[in-house]
Amino acid sequence: MPDDAPVTQAALWRRLEAFIEPGDIVAADQGTASYGLLGLRLPAGVDVITQMLWASIGYTLPAIIGAKLASTPRRRAVLIIGDGALQMTVQELGTVIRHGLEPIIIVLNNDGYTVERAINGPTASYNDVARWNLTDLPCAFGAPHDTVIRRASTTQNSTMH
Repeated sequence: MPDDAPVTQAALWRRLEAFIEPGDIVAADQGTASYGLLGLRLPAGVDVITQMLWASIGYTLPAIIGAKLASTPRRRAVLIIGDGALQMTVQELGTVIRHGLEPIIIVLNNDGYTVERAINGPTASYNDVARWNLTDLPCAFGAPHDTVIRRASTTQNSTMH
């Protein structure tokens, strides 16, 4: 795959499978995140948080807060959340920052409520969300200036380490 190729679902999940480490806490929000995570082989000791029964998008940002607060400080937490789900509970980024929790947050930006598009109204405008500059959010919620923020749109700039 050329380095300037767009990030595809297959490339994303292949990289995430290699990125997740034994003992991680992985929270995957309803929709693209949780369905993509289902196909991965995860290492031993990984705890997965997802909420598929009620399709409550936005659940995992607050859930990762509880998981991090209840775990040992060294335990790594990875949140995979869509842009629409993030907009439901984004204010909790302030709580994450205030407590110094430092999860790895991966936002799948697909311009709306994709899970809702699949169920009800693939072209309906009510499934669109505001286009936020997602890389500015940590600063807006008070993150330290040395917070690592990356945006990936091609396979070249989506390296995880």
